[in-house]
Order: sequence, then C-alpha cells, then structure tokens
Amino acid sequence: MGSTRDPSSYEYRDLETIEATEERNRSIPTELPLDQIRVSPLVFQPRTMRGNLGEDINFVPELVVELRRNAGEPLTPILVTAIGKHFYCVDGHHRHEAYIEHGWAGPVPVEVFGGTLIEAFVQSWKGNSKPKLNTTASDRTEWAWRLVQLQKMSKREEVQASGCSDGLIGKMRRILKQEGNAVRGKSWWQAQAMTKPDRDISAEDWQEQEAQKLAASLVKHTNLKLALNPEVLLRALFLINDKLPQMLVDEWQNGAYGDDDVDSEMLDI
Repeated sequence: MGSTRDPSSYEYRDLETIEATEERNRSIPTELPLDQIRVSPLVFQPRTMRGNLGEDINFVPELVVELRRNAGEPLTPILVTAIGKHFYCVDGHHRHEAYIEHGWAGPVPVEVFGGTLIEAFVQSWKGNSKPKLNTTASDRTEWAWRLVQLQKMSKREEVQASGCSDGLIGKMRRILKQEGNAVRGKSWWQAQAMTKPDRDISAEDWQEQEAQKLAASLVKHTNLKLALNPEVLLRALFLINDKLPQMLVDEWQNGAYGDDDVDSEMLDI
C-alpha cells in the first residue's frame, strides 16, 4: 500500500491486504486526535445517494450547531477499529466531519471495536440507527449487495446481517455467480440491468448520473424546501407539465425502483 494513497479511496480489498500484512494496533484508546482516525467511506459508510440526500446534507450542519451549544463538550464516541497500525472510523462519519467543520482542536471520544475487518464491515451497517440518520431501503439493498460480493459469509448470515429477504440475497448470489467480475463494484440496480439484454446499460448509467446531479442541485438551490414540502413540489411539477405528476406515479408503479426500494404505502396516491 503506497504511503501517498488517500485512505478515503480505500476499498475493502485494500483494507483486507493491510489486515493480512500488518501487525494490528492492540491499544484501546478512549479518545483520539482527529488526524489519527482514518475515514474509508467506500468500506464503512453504508448510505447511498438514493432516498435521503437532503437529510444527509443537512445532518453535519446540525451536528456543528450541537457542538457550538455544547460549550466544549464533544459528541457521542466515534466507533473505530484498528486495521494494521491505524484506526478507521466504523460508525460516526458525520460526527467526524462535524468536528472538522467546527474546527475542533483536541482529541475526540472513541470506542474501539475489536472484531475482524468483516465483522467491522457488518457493524458499520448495524450502527446506523436512531438517533443518527436513518438508513433507507435503498441503503439496505445496496449494502447487502456489497456484502454478497465479498463472499465472506453464508447465505443465512448475509440475510441476518443485512435484514434483506432470503429471496433477494439468493438473487444477488445468482447474479454474482453468473456475471462474476462484470458486476463487481457496480451498484445493485446496475448489476440487475446487466442481466437484462433489452436494457441499455450506458443509458442506465447516464440516467443515474443525471438523477444524482439533479437531486444535489435541487437540495443546494432550494435549501431543502422542495424535499420538506411535498405539496409544493407536486404543485411545481404540475406547473412545469400538468401531466408530469401522474407520469411519475406511473413510472414508479411500473418498476422504476425495486420492491425493496419503495414502501407500498408510498404508491397509494
């Protein structure tokens, strides 16, 4: 592992190499300076860009405000694990970012997770619960797909760890077995698209890229007003095109998102 490589770009296989080749740091600190906590979101951040972008963007500023109100008191401990000689953030990425944005000068509270890399990977998912940001169905599905690609667990263990159905995990395993390296590193929706010859993969890639840019732009330029006021959003879409709201409902119902992405109540319009 080159010394100039940014840990934020590490993938699971990179950390797996470190785990296999470097002696593990056995210390159990209760606090660490921020620059001694490495952040590798491609491994330990289970959230995606889908379904909670507005909430995600707004969360760090809320934590910064909390730090200001705390009069020098830190936030709850960040969960870290030692991989080789360094500590990595397992759960607490937004707290870590808030400390930096706030200009926190001292060490921050941490809790050390003593399990293996694969156990820390699973814990990163389990740790994302209230009162922190909630994870979406899309987050769960995409994280399960990442877990299946690692091929470190039995099917039963993958079901238990992810909370996804036996049928969905089975489908993921079949696609991975059939497509192999062609689907590794792809999102779950991309992997599914690659098994359907009648779908244009490049068009799907373009669609997702454009959707993410549009979502980020809407959040940035409306200050979340649209996301927090669905009635206003609906009216705005109607003013753009009076047929657009119904077109969106039809698209959603016709499978634009998988069953695991959308609660059935959302379609009861």
